[in-house]
Amino acid sequence: SGHLPPEQILALVREHYGTIQRCYEAGLGRNPLLTGRVETKFVIGTDGRVLGARIERNTLPDCRAAQCVRDEMRAIQFPAPEGGIVTVVYPIVFQSR
Repeated sequence: SGHLPPEQILALVREHYGTIQRCYEAGLGRNPLLTGRVETKFVIGTDGRVLGARIERNTLPDCRAAQCVRDEMRAIQFPAPEGGIVTVVYPIVFQSR
């Protein structure tokens, strides 16, 4: 049970938001009205790598887009947490314009 400041997690997810947004844009290509929320749960290991990620909750009616979001979250390299692993639940809301 380690610790990584939430603002560091937020900053790194925001840095990768372009690739996460591409997941949604691919879904918009399949459904121009695509809207929903993908909540990903992931575990950051002692070296900062994501050990595992899964979709905790999903209201986005495009499983491929949601799985892509999960995969992009899994690919983020975080700083090494203090004191052990860290479990994060991170929601992202997508809305078509």
